[in-house]
Amino acid sequence: MLNLPITKPTAHERRRTASYPTPHPHAWYHLCRSAEVAPGQAREVDALGEKWAVFRGESGAIGLMHATCPHLGANLADGRVDGDCLRCPFHEWSFDCSGHLQAIPNVDKIPKARVESPPVREFCGLILMWHGPVDADGNPPYEPDICMDVHEDFVWHGEWTPPDLAMHPMEFCENAVDDAHFELLHTKMKLPWTRLSLPGLTLDHVAHWEADPERPHLSYFHDDAHVLWRGRKLEKTRTKAVGTFLGPATVVLIRVKMQDVGDVIIGHTHTPVNQPGDPLMTRIRFNWWAAPDVPRLLAWYVAGNWVAQWRNDVDIWTRKSHVRRPVLSRADGNIHAMRRWYAQFYDEETAAAWIGRRSLQRTA
Repeated sequence: MLNLPITKPTAHERRRTASYPTPHPHAWYHLCRSAEVAPGQAREVDALGEKWAVFRGESGAIGLMHATCPHLGANLADGRVDGDCLRCPFHEWSFDCSGHLQAIPNVDKIPKARVESPPVREFCGLILMWHGPVDADGNPPYEPDICMDVHEDFVWHGEWTPPDLAMHPMEFCENAVDDAHFELLHTKMKLPWTRLSLPGLTLDHVAHWEADPERPHLSYFHDDAHVLWRGRKLEKTRTKAVGTFLGPATVVLIRVKMQDVGDVIIGHTHTPVNQPGDPLMTRIRFNWWAAPDVPRLLAWYVAGNWVAQWRNDVDIWTRKSHVRRPVLSRADGNIHAMRRWYAQFYDEETAAAWIGRRSLQRTA
């Protein structure tokens, strides 16, 4: 028998985890890329503290269900695809793309059974799962419908997945309104994909965040940046980045506009791996796309520059705790406004305990 060591979270890890609101916010979460699930194929994905079976039927339809078979508990991700159904590897019970039991070998009367099967969508070549309440027809309150021109007008160039990080997805949102940190953490120009600073080259940022006044599940981060050589602004290096947050920063698309070149879009996805209340652990994936005229190497360079700056934030996020009643100065951005916006992705009881009932009423 294989005895694996069991490591318990430290007291600090427990306190740090407890400082963040739970459970997981209602949101779309990235499971895998569409290309990773071919027709007739099934795979297992860890997300939100559970194991999920993702499969693609022979028609191309995507299916998603909890990986535990309701019959005797076999892992459905180990099953085989039959038409547009997934057959359990143990007794070949057959479940359709929405998790409903369709057939049992040599049995005429089929019991009513359904595996948990959240809404699933394919978006920009990504497979997303909805976590949260749905309406009477099983539809979520909003769809992943941002930057729709990526589907047809942009070329996918690559993906990078760092090791899972001990952080909460909320940190990426709060980072967007933390004006003071840009000058302190993001002024040094880095060699793409690395932590190495380039001597003499710095960055000047003018950034702000805003919520969408008509579509409450969206918000935007704007960053107008220039490269400076020994303090002198290089005009042709100006880039404008607009980040669109789908829900609570679980899916973020950053559109980088370069003068006379074209656009590059960098996608961040943040998917918690553990159960609520367990030590924080988030899987992050970067994908990047570019307009057809943008050279592949330039797209790689832009994505690498973004990741090089992101590494500075990660050093902080993975070590900090969440302060529910922060002491702020005039140099800070509107963190309270961000938190009121973010609170909509929790149930009312959780949101009221986190930001206060008065703030919640102001949001409504």
